[in-house]
Amino acid sequence: MREIIETQGGNPAIKPEEIPIGQHHIEINAPCDGFVTNVNNSAINAIARATGAPIEKGAGVILRWKRGNKVKGDDVLLEIFAERASKLTEAYNIAQRTNPITVEGMLLHKIPEY
Repeated sequence: MREIIETQGGNPAIKPEEIPIGQHHIEINAPCDGFVTNVNNSAINAIARATGAPIEKGAGVILRWKRGNKVKGDDVLLEIFAERASKLTEAYNIAQRTNPITVEGMLLHKIPEY
């Protein structure tokens, strides 16, 4: 992460709590108890770009869970940040259309990826 920050012209020694985030924020919650069965990277990318990332430095997405994790209904799955309300609205609408994180009721067995 520090290399990415430096490449983009930022201070690679910055601490996480010093990174400014956009003032506009929304959370996407799990619809039910279950397991994260899919994280749609293309959807996450589209949501982040709609916020203005990487150009607007306070914009982006925080993923709170990964595939295989057990979640409870109303756990925050991801947070969306933007510097402008219009960008947040656009990103939220994309999140609603694309279902970036799938939570399903049970996980019987993990099948290894090939």
